[in-house]
Amino acid sequence: MTEVLLVRHGESEANREGRIISHAGDPRLTRRGRGQAEALARRWGALAISRVYASPLSRTVETARILAPEDMAVTTDERLHEIDLGRWDGMRIADIESDDWVRYRQWKEDPELGAAGGGEPLSRVAERLFSFLDEVNQHNPGGLVVAGAFATTRLSAR
Repeated sequence: MTEVLLVRHGESEANREGRIISHAGDPRLTRRGRGQAEALARRWGALAISRVYASPLSRTVETARILAPEDMAVTTDERLHEIDLGRWDGMRIADIESDDWVRYRQWKEDPELGAAGGGEPLSRVAERLFSFLDEVNQHNPGGLVVAGAFATTRLSAR
């Protein structure tokens, strides 16, 4: 059985500014974000990681490189990309709440609605993720894989 650790990137410049970003930019990690990734790498230091993946975004690649063993390359995969945030992409959360409070709250309660202005429903993100996990399971049987872009959790791919 393949085990997959899904990891959200460390704090980015957009996080610090209170912005939500999917495609509207590619902010890098802050010093704090690099420290978060380094702390996780120390915590996971004894794990026998067989492969590391990341979305193509700078913040996830940088996080993944910190987590990867020194001699291991990070493989990027578009399926790990952040959820498409539609017209809210790149906006400050405070501005979204001010300008479109009702729709934002609806989306937070039910992400399947998709963000305003063409945002991606959560089911599409799930389809991408399950496709990725199926492929990872085929190519890394019995291994421990780290994939960057999502909240930290441990899953078993079957």
